[in-house]
Order: sequence, then structure tokens, then C-alpha cells
Amino acid sequence: MAYPAALEEHIIHLKVDRSLGKVNVAESLLRSAIMNTPWSNLKEEPTIIFIKEVDDVYLFDITLMSATSKQMKYIQMAFEETPSLHVIS
Repeated sequence: MAYPAALEEHIIHLKVDRSLGKVNVAESLLRSAIMNTPWSNLKEEPTIIFIKEVDDVYLFDITLMSATSKQMKYIQMAFEETPSLHVIS
């Protein structure tokens, strides 16, 4: 009998261009980008934490639950393809 893979917690550090406007707009873009990837876990809401504003970017930490590190790589690649989002680590 096969069991589903256990979920792992992953933290991604992101920069979001301030040109988007207010912090809550940037947070909405992040949430939308996460939920629109086919690799996101729709049962576990992502935790998005605003860290600070630096120069022309907002810094965020995002905690996601994912079954594999490979899925996280795909999510990070999707972030990089979203204008105004930049993965730090």
C-alpha cells in the first residue's frame, strides 16, 4: 500500500518591486502567483510575511507546504517568470 508523501515546510525569500504600489498589493500578487501554480498545495494556505522595504523593493518570506523539493523548484521558477517578483533564496 502506497502512502502519500509527507508535506515539508519550505521558506522562500522574495523581492517584490515597489513599483506595484502598496505592500498589500504586492502580497496579493504573491498569493495569486502561488495559488496559480499547479505545484502549490491548495489545502495549506501559504504564510506570507512582509519583512521590510529596502530601496525600490519589498522583502517577503513565504512559507509553503510541499511534498517534494522538486515541486518547490518549479514554484520558484514560476515566481521568476512573474514580472516584479525575484527569488532571493
